[in-house]
Amino acid sequence: MKPLKLDEVWRILPPLDELRPVLDLLATRSAPDPDRTWTGSGELDTMGDRVVPAAEVSASGGALAARVERHLAAVYGGMGRALEALARGDGATASEALLEVAALEEAASRHDRSEAYARSAYLASRDLRNQRPAALALRRWGRALRRQGKLNDALARYREGFETARDAGDARGAAEGAVGAGNVLEEQGRWADAEAWYHRALDLLDSGKLGAVPERWHALV
Repeated sequence: MKPLKLDEVWRILPPLDELRPVLDLLATRSAPDPDRTWTGSGELDTMGDRVVPAAEVSASGGALAARVERHLAAVYGGMGRALEALARGDGATASEALLEVAALEEAASRHDRSEAYARSAYLASRDLRNQRPAALALRRWGRALRRQGKLNDALARYREGFETARDAGDARGAAEGAVGAGNVLEEQGRWADAEAWYHRALDLLDSGKLGAVPERWHALV
């Protein structure tokens, strides 16, 4: 039996969401080709040249399916909590539950789904008197967009999240939005604009007398 390489798997298997756990397993368990380890060209092998243990997919199928089932159960549980909160007229709790689902999808690198749930969280909270939940949803929406490379849209959401948090008196949330905007601008090569947003974050943290919070060293870095 010839060694099966990651490149072959990536080329043949369709990029379907339900196959992502299989592809992740193969990538994690892959190893350098033992027949090439001591060759000069073997030192230059890429990730796609690594050999995958194809038999482990069959052996791990039950565990992979159980992991997917747990993930879906958590997603549906969060959706249930969100809908119950909406039925009570509690948009803040609904938004919180939807952001928990967005975080689950983000952890699974499903950033398009994380974006969708963050947007729903914003819609659930945008008309509340307390705008802090809406500001948080905007920031998470921006982060999901940035992870997908949708930089202009991400920048718009971060700016809106910054303004909403600032107007709601949430200095730390506004600083997080400013750092997010700066990060996007940095990725776009707009260094001076990025620096201005990092300074906004630091000014907010100083005015709010917030000490060694993560947003401070994010801005300083």
